[in-house]
Amino acid sequence: MNDRGRAVAVDHALDVAAALFEHYQATGDLGALNAAITGLRVVAEQVPPGAAERAGVLNHLQVVLGAAYQRTGEPRLLVEAVDLAREVVAVLPAGHPRRPVILSNLGSQLMALFDLDGTPAVLDEAVAVNREALAETPAGDAVRATVLNNLGLVLRRTAVRTADVAVAAEAVQVARQAVASVAADHPKRAMYLSNLGAALRCAGELGGDRATLAEAVAVSRDAVAATPIGHPARAGRLATLAIELHTVFDLNDDLATLAEAARTGREAAVIMPVDHPDRRHVLDHLAHVLGLLADRTDELTVLVEAVEVTRELLAVTPSDAPERVERLTDLADRLWTLSERTGDSHVLQERVEVERALLAAIGGDESGRAPRTSRLGCPWSSCSTTPATWPRSARRSPWGAPHSLTPTGRSTQASRTTSSRRSCPRPSRPRTPRQRPKRSHWLVSWPRRRRATRSGRRACTAWPWR
Repeated sequence: MNDRGRAVAVDHALDVAAALFEHYQATGDLGALNAAITGLRVVAEQVPPGAAERAGVLNHLQVVLGAAYQRTGEPRLLVEAVDLAREVVAVLPAGHPRRPVILSNLGSQLMALFDLDGTPAVLDEAVAVNREALAETPAGDAVRATVLNNLGLVLRRTAVRTADVAVAAEAVQVARQAVASVAADHPKRAMYLSNLGAALRCAGELGGDRATLAEAVAVSRDAVAATPIGHPARAGRLATLAIELHTVFDLNDDLATLAEAARTGREAAVIMPVDHPDRRHVLDHLAHVLGLLADRTDELTVLVEAVEVTRELLAVTPSDAPERVERLTDLADRLWTLSERTGDSHVLQERVEVERALLAAIGGDESGRAPRTSRLGCPWSSCSTTPATWPRSARRSPWGAPHSLTPTGRSTQASRTTSSRRSCPRPSRPRTPRQRPKRSHWLVSWPRRRRATRSGRRACTAWPWR
């Protein structure tokens, strides 16, 4: 095939791949995404090194590989995408009209790689590459919004890592510029709004500014409203809004805000595909919000839902994951509370089994085994009364009924010391945000721990070439 014939064939293959990728972006159809990857791999093998069309083919391929990584969580796809993006940047001369957006995509892939391995130098390179991309993008260029959006993402991630208020403020400023540079009906405006909301939340948390956090909630509500029902990015944007509502609750202690966070997180969990790699992070946040809401409202239905979500979360957590111990602990504590409230023997038995699994997961860590062994050694079935017979105030006690009141409701230190059957101490576990003021800090570090929302990583899937 001569050069002209090859160029025509490559153009046709790129058109097909672009159509498949756009279909995936609109519907979330993995089959279309895989077909685009397969077709681009075939074309890349047929285009020799040095050919004029090779840079375009490799750039298309690295974009769809990055999108596939975001959807499946396969590290090999991300590593390949980064390698291809570096190759494309290396062969494009300075001043090439497509170089800025390709640099920006490389920066986004590097940010995802930082999320994967946590190497600070990778994130620093992502910031430098995105700044270079912005410097090479002319004012008024159609891709400037994408470049600004991607720079805002890596700056926010840097602010999370370093707790630098100035960097967080710059991330907000850049994200505002991205939103302002597109029309109200632009198809990517909702994504830019969601990322602006996340940047505002980061800045508000680091600076302790309630007005900034309130703006983050308002902006994220606009992002959700601008995302059609059925759009594959809607779940991630709902999850972002739920986090921001939770953060605001930690500051104002408003139960209505916490209830809205629970409703929003619940909707995100329902519509997110069951095989999505970010689903467990959405479930983790929802379980925590429901647990807080159950503690504050004393509603049994909310507690039952918190237990169910925690069970589902534990089921999708790998057995060797470092966070499995924390999730076993949460499930054991919520089952403990539920058994106190209902006196259900099946819940009690499940709680004992979870405690045993937790002891096995803790292994040789004696500091964690001691309180758990104490609880496991004296289950409710061995106590003189069932949880349902204890006074309501006792069942709400953070230390458990046998540790505070007798079945008649009278506080007797003697009864606690003379009855070995009533020495079932619960580990100290603060139950409200006021008692646990630093609990919300994990929300700031969520992106670092691959808890970034779907919308927070969609920026690197902008279709850049041609």
